[in-house]
Amino acid sequence: MDWDAIKLFLALYRAGSARAVAAELNTSASTVTRRISQLEASLDIKLFNRHSAGFKLTEYGHSLLQVALRMEADACEIERKLQGKNSVMQGAIRLTVPSHFIVRPFIDYIAEFSELHSHVEIELIPSFSRFNLSRGEADIAIRLFMKDGTPPQDLIGAKLVEVHCANYAAKNYLESHDLGDASSANWIGWDDESRFPDWVLSSRYPHLPVRHRIADPLAQLQAAKAGLGLMMNACFVCDGEPELVRLPDQLHWHRFDVWMLSHPDLRDAARFRELRRFLKQRFEEDKHIWAGERIV
Repeated sequence: MDWDAIKLFLALYRAGSARAVAAELNTSASTVTRRISQLEASLDIKLFNRHSAGFKLTEYGHSLLQVALRMEADACEIERKLQGKNSVMQGAIRLTVPSHFIVRPFIDYIAEFSELHSHVEIELIPSFSRFNLSRGEADIAIRLFMKDGTPPQDLIGAKLVEVHCANYAAKNYLESHDLGDASSANWIGWDDESRFPDWVLSSRYPHLPVRHRIADPLAQLQAAKAGLGLMMNACFVCDGEPELVRLPDQLHWHRFDVWMLSHPDLRDAARFRELRRFLKQRFEEDKHIWAGERIV
């Protein structure tokens, strides 16, 4: 059975849309549907029902899915084991990090590593989504967990640093708004449904409501700089911004932990091992920045 056709089958099953698969594979939706039709013809079964909402597996499709997932797992395991025996500092590393990490100091770490190892290519994937390392969606994942949270047991995990958060506002916002008046000032929220979530009630300004909701740290940073309100955000994101001040009295608290995750099969490959060692060292050296104790 053609493995490329099976990979396309799995991609369409996961995305549910030929257009989404086409965008992922840099091809056309018509090519995706044609190749799936060819696979169905070769097997003489119908794998998908076509609906206005997308592609849904038929009963025969569900039967093939179990086989396809086993094939994918075997193929990924072979690739990981081959990569794990690579003792040469060259090749690609797929590194996924939270989107708001693409600022200093983290981006400096990547630049330093690239300078040291010119034959290693970093594919940096900013995302908050969970990546399946067993399927090779990434080689190394840097992820945030709530304070004292733990990563999946099937991965190699190393806690790197604590991330502290604080409350911030733009200087001109403070000059033109009365923080004692709930009709004058407000918070910028995350994805909280309440106008007074726990992190607001535990602040020095529990009487100020949430008026806007922006669930992306960098977007919320820009909103605060533009004067949409007070915000609670990570210190490493905000402390280097001259337009912002931290409130009140330089208070900050431990909210998240940064973990580095990788698959056990990639433990010994030189480029992965060296990047893990390098990042662990650099995060440790800059732990005061991540803890909000030193300006970025």
